[in-house]
Amino acid sequence: MRVLLVSSEHGRNGGLGLSVGRLGRLLAREHEVTIVHAYEDAAPPAAPGDAPNPRHLVVDPARLPPIAFSCDDHARSAAVALAIEEAYGSEPPPDYAEFPDYRGHALVPLQARAAGSPALRGTTIAIRLRGMAELICLHDGTWPRPAHRMVFDLEREALRLADRIVHPGESVLETYRRDVPGLDFSPAGRVRLSFEPGAEPPDRPRQAGGPLRILFAGRLQRVKGVLPLVEACLASEDPGWRLTLAGADTETAPMNQSVRRTIELMAGEDERVDIRGPLPHAELQDLYGEFDLVAVPSRFECWSNVALEALRAGVPVLAAPAGGLAEIVEDGVSGWHLEGSDRETIRRGLERLLADRAEVERLRASGAPRARFLELTNEDEVLKEYRDLFSARPQKGFSSDPFRGFGDSSEPLVTGVVTYFGEHEEVREAVDSLLAQSHRNLEVIVVDDGSFRAEDRVLLELAELDRVRVLYKPNGGESTARNLAILLADGEYVVFLDADNTLEPGFVARAVAMVEADPGIAYVTSWLRFFGEPEALAAAGTGGYAALGNAVRSDDAINSDGDSIALMPRRLFTREGYSYEEEGVLMADWELYRRLREDGRFGAVIPALEANYRVRPDSLSSVGTGDLHALSWDEALSRRRRRMLEEAGS
Repeated sequence: MRVLLVSSEHGRNGGLGLSVGRLGRLLAREHEVTIVHAYEDAAPPAAPGDAPNPRHLVVDPARLPPIAFSCDDHARSAAVALAIEEAYGSEPPPDYAEFPDYRGHALVPLQARAAGSPALRGTTIAIRLRGMAELICLHDGTWPRPAHRMVFDLEREALRLADRIVHPGESVLETYRRDVPGLDFSPAGRVRLSFEPGAEPPDRPRQAGGPLRILFAGRLQRVKGVLPLVEACLASEDPGWRLTLAGADTETAPMNQSVRRTIELMAGEDERVDIRGPLPHAELQDLYGEFDLVAVPSRFECWSNVALEALRAGVPVLAAPAGGLAEIVEDGVSGWHLEGSDRETIRRGLERLLADRAEVERLRASGAPRARFLELTNEDEVLKEYRDLFSARPQKGFSSDPFRGFGDSSEPLVTGVVTYFGEHEEVREAVDSLLAQSHRNLEVIVVDDGSFRAEDRVLLELAELDRVRVLYKPNGGESTARNLAILLADGEYVVFLDADNTLEPGFVARAVAMVEADPGIAYVTSWLRFFGEPEALAAAGTGGYAALGNAVRSDDAINSDGDSIALMPRRLFTREGYSYEEEGVLMADWELYRRLREDGRFGAVIPALEANYRVRPDSLSSVGTGDLHALSWDEALSRRRRRMLEEAGS
């Protein structure tokens, strides 16, 4: 099997990156493995010895086209897709690709596969539940401002499009089902994560009568429960404890303050609290054995590396029953469950152990913590679970077979609709781009929306071309022109194009193939390349636009749905009653996409520059900004609300 793993870890010592590296080395025993690192500084060095090593690739966002992405993580996802295309450009595609859910970096590769990317054709794409940014922020008390929430929608959309969900334990899956409403987490299957067993922990006898030595390892972050842990220790009636904190600081204390500084103020001069800062991974592994227990009082944990590392070292874990911790830690066997993650429940749990040191020593000496670790991370079992996963490869999206017969009579008829109002210098280029499509079974309808000037005689010349019709109507706006063309079109599909824009030759073929493979797709659009006068391009501030589709909904006033350049099944209009809103002045395409979304109909995006959008100083996209944009969208929202009320009352 050719296996692709993607790591969204920011640094080499991060838990996600270490976990993906371990999994890659394990799978490399039986498969050809490539690991793509979404961040430039995260690729680890090769493992020592003769063990098989995966191929490591690092993305380069600087090589992306200079277009506007919805957010940094959207661009990062595009860079991951580019790295995959280059890695497998001259090789067979991977059979299986696994992405973390964190930050949604699977989204553009999923879009690329649906759009026929050879580098992912036939690849089963799975997303492993490792901890969504949405869940981390939810339990961190640091819900981001609107401009930064788009990553949550990237994560959700990637999960919606993935072939399957992979999780390490049922407790994790149940947490997601509870805390991420509105998503279908099927098909989902348990596939555990690998973890090198390491050496047997040395016997370190404890000195009688000493304090209870507690270790907290990991980022000093609110979601990790470190603040209530410190408060619980300080509030304990039994002073016989020592707490060591090993981890990097974050600004997740209330009001975005430093957690370390907050702890220092809480502890004052109390020498029982020792803050050591972040430690190298190997040094941290040696540190575990010096402690009586490791505290993991997290509000949310997917599958805790710290808890597993502690168990591997033979150290019991005091854990909140959050996510995977409920399954990793066996209460009274490999550690203890707290009732929750607030200060009082942590304090009660600590005082119970402070009052019963024999219980701590019993678990410490029993060998049960390491036995639980070995049970959860058995490498033979992990390999077996992956073999079973590879043998059942559900796939949705683009077929592994080429789309049927480009250029032959079996192609469905597509009607290209070009709306025209005075673009006499550009309309021929738009029509030519439709006639030059690799999908040959295509007709063109040009609708003149009431432009009757001498220069418009160019339409008479276009009407003489084979496969081109020209319609004339009184001026009523772009929406009326599109709606008329839909009524008179003969095609099974319609593709909309303004008279001053153009398509790349493969747009229609790719879009038709996507809808033929998945008839549930409501529309197909693509990334846009901006072109036009230098002054207008400079004013635009970007070389293009990367759409996400109408399923992504971070902010209802932001257009991530896509441009009006799109291919749609004509039945949406002729059988199912949709139309372009004729009452509005601007954004009728956006309004239509939102209505489709409300009805559970979603579009798809070709993540490539398959369409060209002319930027002009006098175009609506240039002048329809600020108050005009807001007024137009407020009117659209009013229409949507009125329609929903009417439908609810009928």
